[in-house]
Amino acid sequence: MNRLTSDSLYGMLQSPVFLSAVFSWLIAQTLKSIIEIIRNRPSSAKVIFLRLFWSTGGMPSSHTAVVTALAASIGFVVGIDSP
Repeated sequence: MNRLTSDSLYGMLQSPVFLSAVFSWLIAQTLKSIIEIIRNRPSSAKVIFLRLFWSTGGMPSSHTAVVTALAASIGFVVGIDSP
């Protein structure tokens, strides 16, 4: 990995905008999986959790969580009145 790629990756991992999007997706997917496991009580919760974690759709919506986190964090970092 060259220096430019390493610096870019390091900078991205320190960005509050990027981190808020990643963590909002992670929390939404985790909550969706836990809610579904509690609701249905499957026999193999670990397999079901992993399958649900990587699936799309359902509530809470990870897409909505990411978009909302991005909009809010950009507003905090750059300002609401910026383009």
